[in-house]
Amino acid sequence: MLLFGALPLFFLELSLGQFAKSGPISVWNRMCPSMKGVGYCAVLMAWYVSFYYNNIIGWTIYYIITTISAGMP
Repeated sequence: MLLFGALPLFFLELSLGQFAKSGPISVWNRMCPSMKGVGYCAVLMAWYVSFYYNNIIGWTIYYIITTISAGMP
């Protein structure tokens, strides 16, 4: 699914976005107005992934600070 669906769609979106100098929503709106939802979905998924990565970074900073403040044996 990833190899045959998501990666080609991602590459298409990046190529068209660079060519049109615009973001995912406007690229899909220009290419095919009925597929504008794909652009909204891409933005929404990036938003969700950013929450996930912020959580991981928060845990890392927390554990680094706790390790430094507790002292290593």
